[in-house]
Amino acid sequence: MNGSSVRCFTVADQLSARGVVQVAVRLSWRESDPYAVELVFLVGDSGCDDVGWFLARDLLARGLHTSSGVGDIHVRPDGECCPDCGQDVTVIELDAPSGCAVFEFLTAELAEFLDATYDQVPPGAESLVIDIDAEIALLLEGENR
Repeated sequence: MNGSSVRCFTVADQLSARGVVQVAVRLSWRESDPYAVELVFLVGDSGCDDVGWFLARDLLARGLHTSSGVGDIHVRPDGECCPDCGQDVTVIELDAPSGCAVFEFLTAELAEFLDATYDQVPPGAESLVIDIDAEIALLLEGENR
């Protein structure tokens, strides 16, 4: 395993009762954790810490085409185009004890990010890059401390 990663930056629209706020977002994927994608909402100078969420790579991929997700994270195509650019939009809903947040992303940007991760580890090949023996050893080492 060479430890490759994919990272991109984009802007999402956060939808709320108070209106729409644009938020910078970093999407990250690592070969060392090939099933997961991390979304980090970069809150910048607001005095708050950046907020990160992990979701399954296949959940993000399915959500580009059909409503997907159970529990805290739901991903779905919006069904309407972005009024500013006319491109397809994907909605990601994040539900936490502190509240729910709804974000709109351009579908093409999410698809391009996913394609870059598939260039590193194709869908269905994730288990081939995980050293399960090493992962179990790390877990057992933690129990023996």
